[in-house]
Amino acid sequence: MSTDSPTPPDGPEMPAKRPYLRSDARRQQLLAVALVLVDRVGLSRLTISQVAQEAGVTRQTAYHHFNDMNDLFREILRARFMTMQDSVAEAIESSGDDYLSAVRRAAEIGIDLPLRDRQLLRYVFGGLEADRPELKATLHELRGLLILRWCQFVYPNKMATLMNRATIWAVMNALFGLYDLLDTGEVTRDDAVEIVMALTLNAVEDLPR
Repeated sequence: MSTDSPTPPDGPEMPAKRPYLRSDARRQQLLAVALVLVDRVGLSRLTISQVAQEAGVTRQTAYHHFNDMNDLFREILRARFMTMQDSVAEAIESSGDDYLSAVRRAAEIGIDLPLRDRQLLRYVFGGLEADRPELKATLHELRGLLILRWCQFVYPNKMATLMNRATIWAVMNALFGLYDLLDTGEVTRDDAVEIVMALTLNAVEDLPR
């Protein structure tokens, strides 16, 4: 008579237990997943349910870290914009005291942004406020940071006056328009860089030496 225990019948496999993460690490993981999803589905179509499913957590866990979509949007926008700003800052610092080289490098970075970032910029400053007016304060904050950063670069050692800020914003909007012309092949990449250079330098009365 066999003493072996009977083999249990096959049953459904238990789902793999997700690794434990501290609260701040889990929030960063969810944000990283959201940033990837934005590139895949677009900012306007992103949902917290999608983020939770992709991250392998419950909706309740996702909502524990982000109160609502507006909260998640704010973090996505800040993260993406900080990455862009860091790229420009590195280019400027690597140019040393050569002002014209720094302007050209910054123009090249603006023109050469990945398609995902170009689309994000146009949507954030062109249509997102109309779609989500509750994000108005966040969008104005990001716009102010963007303008201030470029004012510090284009007008070194000068106060960022209202006219300076308005001029920089006009140049930025021209850049957004150039993206459309680049996409349709109406201007080349080199032509677009030269246009941004000309607009930026024309905004400066006395070029730094």
